[in-house]
Amino acid sequence: MKIWIAGTLEEIESASKTGLVDAIVTNPTVIADWTSSGQSLEEVAKIAIGKTRLPLYIQLKSKKKDDFLREAEYLKKISESIIPKIPSTLE
Repeated sequence: MKIWIAGTLEEIESASKTGLVDAIVTNPTVIADWTSSGQSLEEVAKIAIGKTRLPLYIQLKSKKKDDFLREAEYLKKISESIIPKIPSTLE
């Protein structure tokens, strides 16, 4: 069984120290919370990965296939620990 965690950066860092967490997962609400202080997604992603050394699943915001691909490519350039999470759409 794999355990993924979502929460504040402090909660994630604390949980990662237990050794029980396998990955960090986000959704648009988590990302909005992380960036509410003015930090960019890139900054908070690097912080989360740096503090935990865990893979980070980031849900893509796009609506169309080509946009998904561009967004995923951009995120992978930030860190190889980022795994784009593609939401289900008709396309």
